[in-house]
Amino acid sequence: MDEPLSPPDPAFANTPGAKRTDASIHPTPGDATRAGALQLIAAGARVLIMLGTGLLLARLLTPTDFGLYAMVSTVTALVESVRGFGLNQALVHQRDWNGARMHQVWRALLLASAAMALLVMLASIPLSMAYGEPRLIPITLAVSLGVFCIGLPAVWEARLVRQLRFAPIARADLGALLVSVTLALLLAVRGAGYWALVTQYVTYLAARAALLRVGSGPVTRPAQSSSAGGESSASVRALFAYGRHVTLSQAITFTGRIADRVVVGLSAGPSVLGLYDSASRWSQLAYEQVLGPLTSVILATLNRARRTGASLGVAVARVLTPPMSVTVPLLGFLALETEIVVRTLLGDQWDQAVPFLRVLCGAAAANSVIKLARLVHLVTGSTKRQLRFAILQMVSLVVAVMVGVQQGPLGVAWAVLIANCGLAPAAVWNSTVDSDVRAGDIWRAVARPAAAVGCAVLLLTTTTSALTADDGVWLLSARAVLYGAIYSAAWLLLPGGRNAARQLLTLVQDLRRA
Repeated sequence: MDEPLSPPDPAFANTPGAKRTDASIHPTPGDATRAGALQLIAAGARVLIMLGTGLLLARLLTPTDFGLYAMVSTVTALVESVRGFGLNQALVHQRDWNGARMHQVWRALLLASAAMALLVMLASIPLSMAYGEPRLIPITLAVSLGVFCIGLPAVWEARLVRQLRFAPIARADLGALLVSVTLALLLAVRGAGYWALVTQYVTYLAARAALLRVGSGPVTRPAQSSSAGGESSASVRALFAYGRHVTLSQAITFTGRIADRVVVGLSAGPSVLGLYDSASRWSQLAYEQVLGPLTSVILATLNRARRTGASLGVAVARVLTPPMSVTVPLLGFLALETEIVVRTLLGDQWDQAVPFLRVLCGAAAANSVIKLARLVHLVTGSTKRQLRFAILQMVSLVVAVMVGVQQGPLGVAWAVLIANCGLAPAAVWNSTVDSDVRAGDIWRAVARPAAAVGCAVLLLTTTTSALTADDGVWLLSARAVLYGAIYSAAWLLLPGGRNAARQLLTLVQDLRRA
């Protein structure tokens, strides 16, 4: 069994000469509730902005534009997977905090970010030759500017997370998003094509880094003796040791996740890749925009339960059930009504993405279970075991994709679905063995929403709508309302529904008070 990390202590060490921002701060349960409320509000705003922008860009650009950008994004996605090089999680787990340590870590991140940007620049020519697309060279050189900004804000963001100060993080995310999507839409309207997507990517990362630096507040580097400097250097090395396991597991996991897009791009070209990549992104939108923004709050809450001696398994089931009760039904509806959603929201030019999206929604649902297991790894500190599973996941996905491509791009999508369905139970078992969390604790967070979605899908597929496909938005709205009503009723009527509803109502009331 891996030696678990010490649970994060929200108290920060007083450092001589440091300003209030580095002083001793003690977040309370009320702070966690307010943080959760703020993250939910920010996530909702982010979803609306991204949905609106995605719909507009889908009509202003072509699948080929998205495909060209996706060919480069397979490289940037790998870099993004090691965002912060695992140091953000490591810093949150540290008991003490001081300006000297933060300064040392930031300098290391600066050098590492520059190295990653240089590697992306050097990859431009090999990438162009592999895909046979000379247009990829300038695109890759441009996105390398964004790559440089990926890891820089890790220290500032970790500082805010430790203090449960999520307002500056939300402002940075939304502010950078608004700036980037505005520029992207302006360029798309003027016919810039794929450069609109490139500009959106670079602008978002640069603006987010700048806003997080401002939001984290001033930092005074305290004077220290040579012995203190040696202790600080040892602490920084310990941070990188923890971050190494997290970074490697993330990089290996993302290598497996992008294997399907690489294979589709190499075998079918930018147009089909644009269809496949867009379907993949839409299928992942539900999880990333619901549970993703709450990850920091969830980890802080679970770590508090572990520190106070509360049952970690019970906390896992309670904390993860509400977000999964939103994520799972969204994926279910998207898979059920894929054709209506695509034609109504994206337009006829995306019709060929329908089969991809339907299959990849199932793959995303299975992958969400794998991601829940990863959260348990981070709480219990079993990062070595997580790394071993990441290797298994990558190998499984790569092998599945290589087999699936024999049946064409749609065969790749089916291969990803089958592989994720097989990996999900293994991920749950791997994250709970020799820990305070049982496999049933994770499955309980998924079981109720999954069963309710099954009821809604079954009833809707056996009924016919009075509306016709020509009704467009009205048909989509009517089906969504009916689906939501059936899902909600099934969620409540399943065994234990009233108790689960009371817990959810209590959470909503806490968020409203916050």
